[in-house]
Amino acid sequence: MFSVKIHNSIERVKKSDWDRVSQNHGLLQYGWIKAIEQTLSESFTPWYPMLYENDEPVAAMALRQINMAEGEDSFDFHLFGRLYPFFSFLGISSLPTIDSMPLKGYPALFLSVPDSNPSRVLNRLQTLLTSIQDRSWRAKRSIAFTRVVGDDLNAMRLLRLNNYARMIAPPLAYLDIVWPTFRAYRQDRMRLSKNTRKKIAREINHNQKAGVSIVVLDHLDGYEDELYRLIKLNAVKHNPAAAFYTHHFFHVLKANVKRGLRLYTAFKNNQMVGMSLFLADADIWHSLFVGIDHEIDGNDLTYFNIT
Repeated sequence: MFSVKIHNSIERVKKSDWDRVSQNHGLLQYGWIKAIEQTLSESFTPWYPMLYENDEPVAAMALRQINMAEGEDSFDFHLFGRLYPFFSFLGISSLPTIDSMPLKGYPALFLSVPDSNPSRVLNRLQTLLTSIQDRSWRAKRSIAFTRVVGDDLNAMRLLRLNNYARMIAPPLAYLDIVWPTFRAYRQDRMRLSKNTRKKIAREINHNQKAGVSIVVLDHLDGYEDELYRLIKLNAVKHNPAAAFYTHHFFHVLKANVKRGLRLYTAFKNNQMVGMSLFLADADIWHSLFVGIDHEIDGNDLTYFNIT
């Protein structure tokens, strides 16, 4: 017998229940979602629908009710396209709307315990989606899953069966690391152009001669405020959506994510001028944040070197 519970905070979900359905996927692990929830509370309201079968958790989704515009990462942008600035100026919006929770990467939309019977899995997920649609309809909220990719087969099949329209997807940045070392990568680039390998070497040497050193840190201790300063500076220049994170984000991240964080930092004159934070999930590294102090860094090419 199925039952569905929709929680408005990940802390209302038993960690053991969430771990069971999420299989500890990096971008859907309990700690990462908790960190996101605690530092983005102004821009959205969390929804965590959990499907139980005979009181055992068998499926779930990480969703959010978006309450305010998030620039080019919002449903309004995908819906209105090039007319988004015009409709935004007029105050026309589809918000609030229901979207998937993860703000980084493109993990599976539906979470489910492993099962060898595909039909049983699909039936569970349909029950969960029907419950969400009913809740959204009663709350007069639109639904837009903007981070679903084509290889998420369960989601694509289920959304088609439920007559969801498919819009043009934003481009993804994905690099298949097939080289055993960075040296091998540079040598392989010669296949594309004889000058590529030399260009990479020049940009690395330029950064080093400018007095910048790249340091890999295995912890965030003592650097939380400085890391936040750098992503804010980079956000002002390139990515306004990142500004929604509150100042204590890295403190919360350190407290909740216990595995997989990889931090690359750049120092110049004993001052941190750049950072790049990854979340390692098995063989995949998800790029979470890049932060650069553009005023101090100038033309030192730190962004190229740290990413």
